[in-house]
Amino acid sequence: MRKKLLASALFLALAPMFSSAGETIHVYPVPGIFFDEGAENQKGVASKISPEIGKILKANIRQNVSYAGQAISKSFSNLTQQIDAKNRYRTLAVSVQVTRASRFEVNKKDGTRDIYLPLTLSLYFSNPMTGEVLQSFNQTRVTTFTSTPDTIAAKIAQYTQQGFERTLDELLTHAASQFKPYVVEAAVKDTWKGYGILDKGYAAGIGKDDILLDADGNEIKIEHAGQDYAVATPIGGKISSGNRYARTSMMKLSDVKKPRVLVVVSDGNANLPDAVMSQLFADQLGADAQFAVLPLNTNYGKVQSAIDSNTQIGSAVSGQRELPDYFIRLVVPDVVEYEKPTNLAYKTQRHYKSWAFAELLAKNGQVLFARHADEDLQDIVTNGIGIAAADRREVVLKNVLVELADKFAKEVKFKPTTLEITDAESGQLWVNDTAQVLQSGQAVRIYREISKDVLVPTWEARVETREGSRIALRTQLEIAGSPPAPTRGDKILIDQINSPAGGAMRLAYCPNPKNQVGSQFVPRYDELAYAVATQAGFNMVNRSLKGLVERRVGSASGFRTNIKLPEAAFDQCLESLYRIDRVDSPCEGDACHTRYKVKTAFRQKQGETVSKQMILEHTFKTSGYQQNIDSTQLGQLQHAELYKDADELLTQTAKNLFQTK
Repeated sequence: MRKKLLASALFLALAPMFSSAGETIHVYPVPGIFFDEGAENQKGVASKISPEIGKILKANIRQNVSYAGQAISKSFSNLTQQIDAKNRYRTLAVSVQVTRASRFEVNKKDGTRDIYLPLTLSLYFSNPMTGEVLQSFNQTRVTTFTSTPDTIAAKIAQYTQQGFERTLDELLTHAASQFKPYVVEAAVKDTWKGYGILDKGYAAGIGKDDILLDADGNEIKIEHAGQDYAVATPIGGKISSGNRYARTSMMKLSDVKKPRVLVVVSDGNANLPDAVMSQLFADQLGADAQFAVLPLNTNYGKVQSAIDSNTQIGSAVSGQRELPDYFIRLVVPDVVEYEKPTNLAYKTQRHYKSWAFAELLAKNGQVLFARHADEDLQDIVTNGIGIAAADRREVVLKNVLVELADKFAKEVKFKPTTLEITDAESGQLWVNDTAQVLQSGQAVRIYREISKDVLVPTWEARVETREGSRIALRTQLEIAGSPPAPTRGDKILIDQINSPAGGAMRLAYCPNPKNQVGSQFVPRYDELAYAVATQAGFNMVNRSLKGLVERRVGSASGFRTNIKLPEAAFDQCLESLYRIDRVDSPCEGDACHTRYKVKTAFRQKQGETVSKQMILEHTFKTSGYQQNIDSTQLGQLQHAELYKDADELLTQTAKNLFQTK
């Protein structure tokens, strides 16, 4: 009886009205400043922390940790310096991370130098009991000063420290204004075959894959959430009627129902850290996006180690956070830049061109939606003086990310779709799928309606074959407990985005190592051809998602260990080849341009047999340039404009192939 009273008292404390939740949820500042460099799950990702600036920040680590602690205490009044058995279920950990710290300079004619010190700090709020990263923020500040060579080192040390403190203050001010945690409590109103049916759903802040805890630290995982109910399974132990569970959340209630997506940068650049690009993309989506982006901290393992070392909860951390059902793979390569002379000897034109690509993927690698975008900036440089190139690169990269996010926010439309089992026998299931929602090899969940409008996911099944609109599936594993075998009338719930116009034929892009035939090389051609193909209507799959997620996401990021995704299944390969040859470079006076013959091809292959192909060619002329242009700058100009032209010709080539029967 006493145990029940204690549990009830705890949950009375944990269940305030949302408006007063900030008074009961404590904030624990994780000791230390964490550096985004050398994480095991970030192999191959270049650090954006220069050794010089990183050394200065680390030399001042005690001072910076002390400053961070004081600054956090000023921003959050409900601070705690310990996590223990009394407060661990209503405490969030906040950690500070250096995401970028670099230096670049511009030499001036008077012998002085303009020094630029870009610094990006990130702030992460996490649940120390489950490893779930709940919300993230980042702030960038570029400190600038002019110095003579003999005083640069001392001034860099001075301004680096000053920049850290000012950036952190700005970051905390912004984060505090957005800090609106709440606790949602739910009771088990019924049980069925090992599942618990909770009395709250997404309207109260409970969503699929959420983890809730009871007063003794026992965990349950949400398998499905309706508006006013949720279906949970125990993580160890069992679940009983009357049990009460709670979780702390920072997700907007309007986002809880939405499908959840994890953004993973597969190809980044030398200027913006991956975390900054992911955050910028997510922030730009806004409230109108039909999906919610989960924050990702690739260094969370270091944060959790610090929490374990300084608190009394290490053995209680479960690390059972599940992957979402969807991913966005983001590709934002380096900016291409070049400088052209003008007809005035003291003026030049400096150009910056960026290109980015993003695709929404299911766990099985199926491409559900894809878009790419490009942006460019032009500056006039007078007597060698212009806006710092590093600053302009950052601007054009951010612009292209904003454009890309806008396309996703406006065009991605999830449509909940329900299919019904028409026949079932010995684990073999059949459904009618006239809209071609299901794809061969796709994993789905089978749901049983146990009472009016209460659906329970019972089995996982995999799509085996399609004959017209009739789909055959095979059951794989029970979700939990001891559910009955699927039967006629059971349901499949799918978040449909768009039906693949290409039908059931699944294509994987297969790079051809001999894709260049002509004299001109196009860097990153296969990435461009793949991006074009994903937007042409084909039913594409991405074979790289499995490796990407398994490398970059896992226990080091706060998710469960040993994450495995299925291999992406496909029926045929799609490959692309190109031939670009220079024709001539005629000049009229000092004004010149270069002409090329450009040919692009797509072809579908079954093994080594080409099933169909499309080849297009045309003549392309670059923009004009002065005859005295530097050869390196001319090469960059030609590279940028050939890339743009190849994009346009590839798009038409893919469209024509798609329309070929």
